[in-house]
Amino acid sequence: MLQRKEFSEERKISKFYRALVTGILDDDEVVVTQPIGLVHYPGVAEGLYAACSSGKPAMSKVCVLERLAHQNHTLVQVEIHSGRPHQIRIHLAYIGHPLVDLEQAMLHQHILRQHR
Repeated sequence: MLQRKEFSEERKISKFYRALVTGILDDDEVVVTQPIGLVHYPGVAEGLYAACSSGKPAMSKVCVLERLAHQNHTLVQVEIHSGRPHQIRIHLAYIGHPLVDLEQAMLHQHILRQHR
């Protein structure tokens, strides 16, 4: 019978997510290790989670799945090695490729289709 400590050492759970980001990533793979923590922000009582040197360690591995040059977007797979709040959003914005606002992207595509 496995003890709890042994079980946790032998068991590895990987967390993979897909995301559509703005801009075209140059590298096929990027590892982001920027810490994430709460920062005080006016009007937000509890603060906001953000990339900050005083935060807790966080690591995300970002791999390009497809570059969509005609839309200036990149489809990526993100593997998180820690579970910080808003980690994917924060790390992608930190490297200069924030998540695409899907509502705005769909509206833009709809407008483009109407003008063809």
